[in-house]
Amino acid sequence: AAAAATAAAVLVVVVVVVVVVSSSSSSSSSSSSSCCRSNTVAWGPDNSVNWTTCNQRCPGNDFQICGANETNHYFVIKDVGQPYRLDCRDMVLGAVLTRALIQNSTTGEANVVNCSQVAGGSCADSWLEIGDRCYRFFPERASSPSLMCNSIGGYTAVYETPQEAELVQQTIQDTPTLAAVDKWLFGLFRHRETGSKVRTSNGAFVDQAFRSKVEKVYGYCLAHRSSDVWNISSVSCGSVPYICETGPDYLGCYKTPPTSKRSYILYKDNTPLQCKETCKGVGTPFAALEGSAACYCVEETDLTKASSETSCTKTCAVGQICGDSTETTAYRLVVIVVVAIAVEVLDELVVEIVVVVIFVVRVVVVEVIVVVIVIVVEVVIVSVVVVVVAAVVVVVVAEEVVVVVVVIVVVVVVVVVRVVVVVVVVVVVVVVVVVVVVVVKVLNDIAPFFKFCIGNISNRV
Repeated sequence: AAAAATAAAVLVVVVVVVVVVSSSSSSSSSSSSSCCRSNTVAWGPDNSVNWTTCNQRCPGNDFQICGANETNHYFVIKDVGQPYRLDCRDMVLGAVLTRALIQNSTTGEANVVNCSQVAGGSCADSWLEIGDRCYRFFPERASSPSLMCNSIGGYTAVYETPQEAELVQQTIQDTPTLAAVDKWLFGLFRHRETGSKVRTSNGAFVDQAFRSKVEKVYGYCLAHRSSDVWNISSVSCGSVPYICETGPDYLGCYKTPPTSKRSYILYKDNTPLQCKETCKGVGTPFAALEGSAACYCVEETDLTKASSETSCTKTCAVGQICGDSTETTAYRLVVIVVVAIAVEVLDELVVEIVVVVIFVVRVVVVEVIVVVIVIVVEVVIVSVVVVVVAAVVVVVVAEEVVVVVVVIVVVVVVVVVRVVVVVVVVVVVVVVVVVVVVVVKVLNDIAPFFKFCIGNISNRV
């Protein structure tokens, strides 16, 4: 017991000494305005180095500082001397959703801001909510940005409207860490086998505003400047930072639905756009791609999450992510089911419009032409008859019987010609009606095949 008591007393003394020494060291460091120390000299405020020496980025998150950039210096966690964040977005990108001192870049004043409110509630950590979508910015390079984005449940960012592009540009400009990057690779690219066609990574339509900007930009991967999203140039696919995006339309990687639970459509060169548009016409709320040839139109209850997002890394023939041999890349179509219903109505409306147009054309154009022809023919005939009668009367003035006969012949000829014209008109009208009926029947039979094209048009509208 005596030995135990003695040991306890010694332990207490040691702890007290350690606490005193630690407190002294802490006091010394708090008087410093730096956060970097040299490990080749004694500890103390006089041995600190400039803050810029401590600018090594973390390997797991490029938006966080993890120490010195030289082996003979080390990083002190205490924030004394460390520059304040200039924007909450820097904190969100670093997955730090907390209250922080944010320095106003104009006035230099620092205020406490709750950065968790800036992050929004619908995006995961390190993703910025812009509009109704989530974006993640990667300042580091990757040999295949599209596969990197796919591995975290997204795709390289696609700006489907000029408004979306401008929102992203504004966010980049308002975030110092992002604005410092010169170019960002995004989801607009040219496929290596069909280089003349510009495509998007998520299968969305290429907005005309972007299409006009890249018509003369040659290269497989495209990037835009931080200061101007419309300033687009070709880059080496792994040479610049990139932006990932996810949104309500992209669900992620799922197991291939069972045969009894899916509507199977086979295409030679399948794409996310083609599959999604097809399923809109079918009327299902989800579209799923398996490899480069299979498109499934399924219900929500038919989808089972795959073991990992990296299971869906197979690319379509056009370079977009299309699932794999046993997994599918799924897209939500709930928002567009109304369009699919509208397509059915649009099919019928197109047929009705065709009938009305043809009827109007027949009534207006054909009848006008017929009337004109009749009038011209009658005028010609009457003119000829008058000339002939006049000539006969002049030649045979004395023969009254001859004059009467000539007049009767002229009348008969006029009547016969009129009857012939009427018969011709009737035949023409019958032919036109038959053609109209045939055309309407053909259009009605092939109308379902127009759904894909009509769906595209209605979507763009």
